[in-house]
Amino acid sequence: FTITKANATLVGVLNNTAVYSGSAQTNTGAVFTGLLGDDATTISATGYAQATNVAQGTVTDNLSATGVDSGNYNFTVTNGSLRITPKALSVVGAQTTSVYNANTQTNTYTTTGLVGTDALAVTGSASDRNVSTTNDALGVAFTRGAASNYTTTITDGFLKITPATITLSGITAADKVYD
Repeated sequence: FTITKANATLVGVLNNTAVYSGSAQTNTGAVFTGLLGDDATTISATGYAQATNVAQGTVTDNLSATGVDSGNYNFTVTNGSLRITPKALSVVGAQTTSVYNANTQTNTYTTTGLVGTDALAVTGSASDRNVSTTNDALGVAFTRGAASNYTTTITDGFLKITPATITLSGITAADKVYD
């Protein structure tokens, strides 16, 4: 007598998304149907899509079943897919107030959201030497990594330099009537 293979399906997760992390990410979660007995414990899926960067677009699985009992089945495979989405990145200029000190002063900024070894150069921080209020005109350029991996929000700040206080001492006024 002949034992024929049983029919089963392997269905990947379609349109799965993962936020950019700076590392390779793998699609997971494929589901088997039609496996008999304890075969679900000996059969697994391989060939999941991997992606790291947003620019890769949608990457399709190349699923197959593997394991001791996988040869006992005719698998109908429906591949899933993985797409990396941009991570939020913010660059925020400080709102700095300082007292005039005869030196050029430059505003600061903070960045939130960079991952891994990605790095950027920030330009346009407000800078001045004299009493004034100067606004940032911040801009960013990636020195390592790709801008497409981020949704970047820039918030300009300002540098406000206030007058220094002058204190005079050692002067006394004589009793003289103003004329």
